[in-house]
Amino acid sequence: MSVEKRILRKLSEQHKRPIPFTDLLAYTDSFSEACCVVGLGAKLVVANKNARELVKSHPALFKSANGLTLTNQTRARLLKARIHAVIFERRPQYLKLDNGCDEAKLTAILTPILTTDISGNHLHPDLALLRLIEGYFHTPHIGPLQQSHGLTPRQIDILRPFCDGFCVREAGEKVGVSTQRARELFSGIYQRLGLQNKCELIAFLSKLPSDPDI
Repeated sequence: MSVEKRILRKLSEQHKRPIPFTDLLAYTDSFSEACCVVGLGAKLVVANKNARELVKSHPALFKSANGLTLTNQTRARLLKARIHAVIFERRPQYLKLDNGCDEAKLTAILTPILTTDISGNHLHPDLALLRLIEGYFHTPHIGPLQQSHGLTPRQIDILRPFCDGFCVREAGEKVGVSTQRARELFSGIYQRLGLQNKCELIAFLSKLPSDPDI
């Protein structure tokens, strides 16, 4: 078991009540992760040392009034961009930036973690233990979209690698189509789902039930 997990296990054993974020983040200052609470309007509510340094070094991460903005160089993976979905829902969330930040590419993985309190002030000890380090994501069940929204089999095929965390270009490579064709397929998906862009697609997918076969 990693040092981080041992600390979190001990922390969860000591607390029989929800853990204040300020207490939890005090433990995470020694972690490699940058951990923070993002409130409405993409404003930092509280953050540990690594998160503060990350935001200070790269203010563009929080330059948008409606959500957290990633640079074009960042790989637009579903799990990395899931933060857009939780900000899109307009409720405070707890985040961890798993891999820190590469100065050139901003290759940070952004993990939203639901809190037990909508104010975003507390995180249940079990969530702290199970999700702070490992994180948790479900694979959305997209098969029914063919019947409910008229997606074509090809559109379903290219959505699957996207749900596994691949960007549009990589998803196209997985199904053997060019980047241009992949973009066309995703444009068709947006149209059939009544969405405007990838951010809204991520928000849509995050609300689907989990795939029972995964």
